[in-house]
Amino acid sequence: MVLLFILAVIIRLIFINIFGGFSVLNAGDTCTYLTRAKSLLSGDIATFSTLGFSLYLALIFKIFGYPSLLIIQLVNVLLGSLTVLAIFTAGKEFYNKDTGFLAAFICIFHINLLLWTGYILTETLFILFLSLSILFFLKFANDKKLLSLFFALILLAISGLIRDIGFLLFIPAGIWVLLVLCKQYIIRILLVTIFLAILLSIPWVVTYKLLPLYENSVLQKSGLIDAEIHKGLLWNESGRGTSGVDMKPELLPLKIAQYSRNPYEYTNLMLRKLKAYWWFFTPESSFKHKAVNSLFFVPLYFLAVFGLIFNRQVQSKAVLLIMFAGFFTLASMIGIVDYDLRYHLPVDLIMIILSAYGGIILLEKIRKKRLE
Repeated sequence: MVLLFILAVIIRLIFINIFGGFSVLNAGDTCTYLTRAKSLLSGDIATFSTLGFSLYLALIFKIFGYPSLLIIQLVNVLLGSLTVLAIFTAGKEFYNKDTGFLAAFICIFHINLLLWTGYILTETLFILFLSLSILFFLKFANDKKLLSLFFALILLAISGLIRDIGFLLFIPAGIWVLLVLCKQYIIRILLVTIFLAILLSIPWVVTYKLLPLYENSVLQKSGLIDAEIHKGLLWNESGRGTSGVDMKPELLPLKIAQYSRNPYEYTNLMLRKLKAYWWFFTPESSFKHKAVNSLFFVPLYFLAVFGLIFNRQVQSKAVLLIMFAGFFTLASMIGIVDYDLRYHLPVDLIMIILSAYGGIILLEKIRKKRLE
């Protein structure tokens, strides 16, 4: 494990040094996070959204001063490398030690995880706590101990403080825990049906029921409209999915009315966003970028699917990962989905474990074939 950690640190340092560009201006959201962290240092809480990440930055600024970009860069490298160790242990809990090593190896060289380590954004810290939470959920699936479940839920709550979507994961996590504990076939089928109903109905419930009510509420009249869903409805599908979009709040009622009158058009929007979320390059990507990403991601997707086909040995644990991936996908379909793959990082984490498992199963089948 020590060698894995050292290798992860070296690769991340090399990658960031070669591609550079690490600064406060890497992303628009960075300025917002820095402002929130400075507010915390002065004793004010600007917002409870991403409070955990604001506390993380404020702690670094308190110790090393503002803005301490080099320190944040180094800490990000260490956090990303710790994620590799968490993924190694999660892979081992998922199937066996070989799965853990392969998952860790993929994690070390994963293009998206390397890229976003160099940004002052929530991703690196969020991914670490999410991977630790998944690790303890998988451990609970193996040992059925309440202590494992307790740590899994606590870590999931911390990830929710870093990025709000972590709190939404309590829905699939709760259903999955009941699936693991319940042995009656009928109840398990009912729980899966409930989850699928939630997954498939939420976009329409949000658009046709909740948003119209929210639109007419006092909150909306004060200008406090949900930016994520707002941008989701005004998504334009080219490059960054929100670039060139006029985000005036008064346009939202028109979009709600448009999709309410034509559910087929809204379904089409959801399907287009689904494609964008699971794609691995932008419409404007160069041929070189498309080729490199395809060579990296296509084998991973294949191995993940291969592993899911032969998942009887890890069925309940695979269900957890699929449920989490489904909720991350759903959140991006309702809200913002961009081609920069930032919002896809949690699913990348899940795919790493599934791909590693698929790779080990494939190797086992090849060895068995040779022995026959």
